[in-house]
Amino acid sequence: MAESQIEYNYSALARTARQAERYAHTCRAVLSSQRIPHREVIIRDASEFGLGGRGAMLVPGELLRVFAEKIGDFEAVVKWARGDSFGLQVDRPVDLTLLDAGKSDYQIVLPDALPSPALDESLVQTARLLQTAFLANKA
Repeated sequence: MAESQIEYNYSALARTARQAERYAHTCRAVLSSQRIPHREVIIRDASEFGLGGRGAMLVPGELLRVFAEKIGDFEAVVKWARGDSFGLQVDRPVDLTLLDAGKSDYQIVLPDALPSPALDESLVQTARLLQTAFLANKA
């Protein structure tokens, strides 16, 4: 029997399923509704009108109040739920620039001299590679 030569572009299908591009970012939030008086969750990604998260067993169609660290308060409706993961549609645009505003500014500092013979040269090389990668991603 001949195999089917049909090719599916699943990434194109996935893109059309979402209304907006999502940005991966983690922040804490508190959800509340008539059913859930107070539940702490983690928001894992955001788009202009949506939040994806984990940490609560929600019901599609449920109306929520979202108090999200860094990005503010929203009214939301649960669009999908699977286990303790969920997707929310919020009532107003999410200011995505606020997600990066709270990031701590840290740096990798290399020692000028080796503090002890126990610090191997390979560790210094690894630290230099990490520093280079960090600075390249920061730009």
